[in-house]
Amino acid sequence: MAKKVLIFSLAYGPRFWGGAEIAVKEITDRIAPENVLFDMVTLRFDSALPREEKMGNISVYRVGFSVKSPDVKDLSSFPLSLNKYLFPFLAFFKAAALHRNERYDAIWAIMANYAGFAALFFKLAYPKTFYALTLQEGDPIPHIKRRVRFMRPLFRRIFTKADTVQAISHHLAAFGREMGARVPISVIPNGVDAAVFREKKDRYFPGLAESPKTLVTASRLVRKNAIGDIIE
Repeated sequence: MAKKVLIFSLAYGPRFWGGAEIAVKEITDRIAPENVLFDMVTLRFDSALPREEKMGNISVYRVGFSVKSPDVKDLSSFPLSLNKYLFPFLAFFKAAALHRNERYDAIWAIMANYAGFAALFFKLAYPKTFYALTLQEGDPIPHIKRRVRFMRPLFRRIFTKADTVQAISHHLAAFGREMGARVPISVIPNGVDAAVFREKKDRYFPGLAESPKTLVTASRLVRKNAIGDIIE
């Protein structure tokens, strides 16, 4: 019988994709439904999106405020700006309702943000459910600490209640240990579908074959990503 896993993620396509969301898609698309069935609770944002739909190997359930055809700037404006603060509660109640029928084997929090709080609330309500936490934070750690300073004890419980923690870098693994994770942290970087580059390199990267070394980054140009160090 297939295992059932519930994912908590603040965002998930089809309009707003980030590195974490793409990683979730690539991972779940590669796991056969007969082995694992995935559900997800995420924010809706766009009123044109259905509240429930199947995307790849994930049954997606959307909650929160929505407007017609929002752009990225709208996400930080009222009423969509309220979504992230309400998500831990809306997602928990939706997850609890789903759990009554699905009886999930595990929950999976994508980042220790508001999705992490939703997963924490679920773990506190259903302590026997296995809880996995992925650390894929893109903001600098000092910025994260400042943002959660008034609720730091509760924030730490996102880490201390996890049954397993996976980080995409040693930097984030150290952050997890600092926050009190009680389980070993596995460092598993995000993968790259190299075939995409091989198939399209002549079109998008002319002269690539003649170059002795080629470095490509799709990361944000912020200091912590150390692009300047690489160039130097």
